[in-house]
Amino acid sequence: MPDDTRTQYLSDPVQITLALQRHLLDAWPQPVTVAQLLASLRDDMQLRAALDDREASRDQVYRGLANLAAQGAAEEAAGGWLPGTQLTTAAERLRQRIAHLVHRYLPQETAHP
Repeated sequence: MPDDTRTQYLSDPVQITLALQRHLLDAWPQPVTVAQLLASLRDDMQLRAALDDREASRDQVYRGLANLAAQGAAEEAAGGWLPGTQLTTAAERLRQRIAHLVHRYLPQETAHP
């Protein structure tokens, strides 16, 4: 990794785990297999840059998924892995907040009889 203040604290396992989270959310609501996640990570240019162009291993993918699952951010399902309830709950809260802001600040069209 380049030695500058922005990247000096990056860690490969954390970068892989965050990339896994991003890929699970991108594929949702479809489950994603470990093989599909591994292929996605190998094509992920943002992750490759963080890893100095090294590739994530299958073991790192399993470790990342285990860490996400321990925090409720991923869950194993039939056919692969899905975002966990922690992420889907956060997404729903965000959707509700946006709906509230839209209703509050954007004029509503009135129905004409």
